[in-house]
Amino acid sequence: MIGVKVTVKMHTATLERAVEKGSFAGLRRAAGVVRLTAARSIRRRKKASSPGRPPHTQTGKLKRLIRYDADERNMTAVIGPIPGISAETIWNLHEHGGNRKRKFKPLAAKDYEVGKAAPMRVGLGGKVRWVKIKTAKQAERAKSIVHVANTVRENESKIDRHYEPRPFMKPALDKTSSSLPKLWQDSVKN
Repeated sequence: MIGVKVTVKMHTATLERAVEKGSFAGLRRAAGVVRLTAARSIRRRKKASSPGRPPHTQTGKLKRLIRYDADERNMTAVIGPIPGISAETIWNLHEHGGNRKRKFKPLAAKDYEVGKAAPMRVGLGGKVRWVKIKTAKQAERAKSIVHVANTVRENESKIDRHYEPRPFMKPALDKTSSSLPKLWQDSVKN
């Protein structure tokens, strides 16, 4: 007769650490996938996107601002544009829609010199066209252009602008939600 004696020791603390480590790795991967999907949904175009579609960007700044951060202690992840940067308030309007007034940014009135750049024409919204001035008369005219541009900009800042929703974060989460559980698959290894 053969006798076999088996002793099993359960290292629960080691197992719990492995599960937490694997879960956090899966959370980071999931956040990265959602971030990448959201950034790829934003296209570089000169014209605005139609309402209900992800926004277009002229410079690519909005795409570059999308980041993610995962907190291991709370097992949470935050995905979206970086707070505190100028595009932050705009992306919130893109995602949910709403109203906002344009900021009033006055041009500084100063003495313009011949041979230097100065404002010569005021366009829509108080945008100014700068040219290299050649005469003293153009330098004097530049001062009046600054006054006109500031008046237009101040009036524009009083108008409430309406933004239609152009969501990009929620659709990215919805698009990737079916594939996210796979990122936790085999996350605990021996």
